[in-house]
Amino acid sequence: EYTDKMSDSWQSSDIDINDDFLKIQGHPVMERWETPYMARLAEIAAQGGGKVLELGFGMASSATFTQSHPIKEHVIIEANDQVAERARAWSNDTAKSVVKINHGFSWDVSPQLADGSFDGILYDTYPIQAGKANLHQGAIGVGVDLATGLTLRGTWLNTIITHPPDTTNAVAGVQLPNWDGFMKPALGRHGL
Repeated sequence: EYTDKMSDSWQSSDIDINDDFLKIQGHPVMERWETPYMARLAEIAAQGGGKVLELGFGMASSATFTQSHPIKEHVIIEANDQVAERARAWSNDTAKSVVKINHGFSWDVSPQLADGSFDGILYDTYPIQAGKANLHQGAIGVGVDLATGLTLRGTWLNTIITHPPDTTNAVAGVQLPNWDGFMKPALGRHGL
């Protein structure tokens, strides 16, 4: 259940993690069925090569996929203490590029990063306030046609956008891979 105080203890909360899920405060922050989606997000964020910013490390899925692309630097922001420690271990054991782990909430850490310094951004954090997906804090929202898996348009800080602020990659017209395979378990979880 969401509470107004989730963020107060989110960083120091214990995690429950296995091959199928990551839970923090009992919330399913990431689940294995998201793997195809994480692969596509990583592909999009890394398509320009160079320097990629990833917000939220989770189960290392998108980070590992990002590292499968020819990038030079991978900056990761992670709020939870235990997940950040897992990210540090992952960066030492798995990463191929330079990796920098920034520990803290994205809304606290990202203003300290240089404007325009990233070639791609992968944003998949968990909303820790009821009914909010962190859009109010500068996240980019992208609509997806649920029938086809094709991205529609984006919004950033209450403005319709065609490209994220730090890249020339288009927001609309991206086909999410294996959309039927992605939607089937999602719909099944909700009895649809």
